[in-house]
Amino acid sequence: MRFSIETETMGLRRTGGLQSTQEPNQIRNFRTFGREPGIYQLTAFTYAFFNPSTDASARAATIVSDMLRIEVFPILEIYPSDLLITPNMKYTLQIEGGPQTMAKSQQLDGSHVEIKFAIENTKVASIDRFREVTGYEVGDAVLKYEII
Repeated sequence: MRFSIETETMGLRRTGGLQSTQEPNQIRNFRTFGREPGIYQLTAFTYAFFNPSTDASARAATIVSDMLRIEVFPILEIYPSDLLITPNMKYTLQIEGGPQTMAKSQQLDGSHVEIKFAIENTKVASIDRFREVTGYEVGDAVLKYEII
């Protein structure tokens, strides 16, 4: 059997915005990469061939998976990229790109997409849900984020 991935775009016409490649020696595994922001639909399909000697009316049938909807986000950038933290300092980080801002009532296929931030060394600083960094003492801290 030969397996394939079909990509459809939703909204504006895009070409090459989402690219899928079959993994070597893994006929059922594909890697998909987002090249351009947008919402895409992926469908896997294959052709099942039947033995004409056992069933003359059935030669080939298409087998299609459920559709998978994928949103590709613009590159996430956080400003400033370096921040000198001092005690009692407060600073709100600015972000561009990443998941597009949407109200909590708006959902994509039943899920809510958000960015969660955390400071690795909480003795030096913390960050709240509004991306406001509060400094506690002099030191180094690493900002981590997760797109959920």
